[in-house]
Amino acid sequence: MTDTVTTVDIFAALLQTYTAVPAAQRGSSRWVMSEATAETIRPLKDSRGGPVWTPLMGGGPDEVPGSGHELLMGLPVEIRGGAEGFHLESPSWT
Repeated sequence: MTDTVTTVDIFAALLQTYTAVPAAQRGSSRWVMSEATAETIRPLKDSRGGPVWTPLMGGGPDEVPGSGHELLMGLPVEIRGGAEGFHLESPSWT
């Protein structure tokens, strides 16, 4: 039998990661993930059918996914080669 990761599993893991960060530090945090992980998360919808991943409009014609001009659950996304899964980083953490 193989393990199947569902959309619900991914969304639950995102929420668990997000809520594990103290609210006071979330504003300076960013998601870090590989392009492959981002491709899995980009199409996800919340319980109301809205996107959890939001490309920011107003960028130039050279703007590409992973350029820091995208939001996941309201926080910027950084696509980093070699990253596995996803995590949150904040410059305020010591």
